[in-house]
Amino acid sequence: MLKELTHVISSSQLSLPAFELVLLMALLILALLFRYARAGILIAYLFTFRWALPIATGLGKEAYFGYLFMGTAVGVLAIVGLFSQTKA
Repeated sequence: MLKELTHVISSSQLSLPAFELVLLMALLILALLFRYARAGILIAYLFTFRWALPIATGLGKEAYFGYLFMGTAVGVLAIVGLFSQTKA
């Protein structure tokens, strides 16, 4: 499994659309300016999750569903953490 993963990563070509990069940078700058650090982290996670999706499709069905399940679980936990109150 590890050899297959390293082969897929090394042979994959990742191209990121310029519009998405500009959108990511704008959203992160706005999050930092308005002191929404948690939202900025969540935004960065979502973009990274979306950009790695083509790589996950080359790993086979089991790994792809594992990627989607774990990514969704982390995203849901991050949103719950984002809206939870911290005690000061």
